[in-house]
Amino acid sequence: KPVEKKMAQMKPAIAKAEAAAATPPSPPPPLPEGLAIDGSAVYSLVRWYCREAGVRSLQQKIEQICRKLALRAVKWGNGLEEDEKFKDKGWVVDEDNLADYVGQPIFTR
Repeated sequence: KPVEKKMAQMKPAIAKAEAAAATPPSPPPPLPEGLAIDGSAVYSLVRWYCREAGVRSLQQKIEQICRKLALRAVKWGNGLEEDEKFKDKGWVVDEDNLADYVGQPIFTR
């Protein structure tokens, strides 16, 4: 009997959870036009940031760039103020603005 009583108490919560799961999520905001990582940026990543044998550090640097681009896109989609270093540089990561996303080069020679 205690189990049946507990189940009766949980029915409204279960119904509420089922209703919440049935509603579709809101669509994500549109991405800015021209969002990309240029080939020159990838070349510079390999040459100046990731010289180890293997691709783990390259993958980590590309993930870091993607996270920063995603944060910028969310701020842009919500109409928030952008960082000064990203203004007027567009949405393409290239060799010229790569340091804004991953810092200064590790290897210089």
